[in-house]
Amino acid sequence: AEFSGVDVVTYAVMDNHVHLCVRVPERRDVDEAEVLRRMAEKRFRSATGTSIGDAILDARFEMVLSLLRHKDIRLDAIADLTGWKSAAALRQYFKRRAGVPMRKHRKLCVADAASRSTSSAGGEKKKADG
Repeated sequence: AEFSGVDVVTYAVMDNHVHLCVRVPERRDVDEAEVLRRMAEKRFRSATGTSIGDAILDARFEMVLSLLRHKDIRLDAIADLTGWKSAAALRQYFKRRAGVPMRKHRKLCVADAASRSTSSAGGEKKKADG
């Protein structure tokens, strides 16, 4: 009943049907912006399989991951650049989503990038020698 906006006061289940006594609240007008928001959300979800809010969070998270590769950008600046209300909120969300703290993730990214650049530089040297 919650989805329909009515309150079930009481009910009786019979052999082949159900009797309901419901309270129907007064009609409330919904403004045009709310109707458009609901339609956009419904169409977006049917097209992508996810909500607009989740898609925005995904995009923001990808931006955070990209910015973490740059060790010269402070973590609180990353929070500001990606629209989080605070660095603490971003750290909490990041740890929940990535499973590791942001600092640890950054160290892993920087170490991985360094090892790739060392191995690629070595690979180029071998080609030049060979």
